[in-house]
Amino acid sequence: MTNIRKITAVLLCFLTLFSLFSLNVSAAPLLKAPENLRIVSVSADSVSLEWDASTGNSGYRVYSLVNGSWKIAGDTTKTTATIKKLNASTTYAFAVKSGTKIGTKVYLSSEYAYVKTKTKALVAPTLTGVAGGNY
Repeated sequence: MTNIRKITAVLLCFLTLFSLFSLNVSAAPLLKAPENLRIVSVSADSVSLEWDASTGNSGYRVYSLVNGSWKIAGDTTKTTATIKKLNASTTYAFAVKSGTKIGTKVYLSSEYAYVKTKTKALVAPTLTGVAGGNY
């Protein structure tokens, strides 16, 4: 009977420690990347993006490729984003990941949607409806 009590006590201690540790460990959620990332409009200094929503997330993080490095362009809860202050006649790449926040930690999908485009060239304004003549 004494051995049974010892085994029971050891088992209870183990279960108590296991439950304490398991309460403090949280697994990162498995997030699905957004799909069908597409360019809605392009100007000389901005690009507007749109994508299909993914499930299980609370928002999206948009990245732009700047000088060979991916930079965060912004976070949004919508399925659209406009990236501004771009240079004319320049090729840009954009990526979007799904994200969710648990407490103070942000989790992002390991996969992403990707698209590439070139901004439009600046065009000099032209005058129309002006008659030639002596000034």
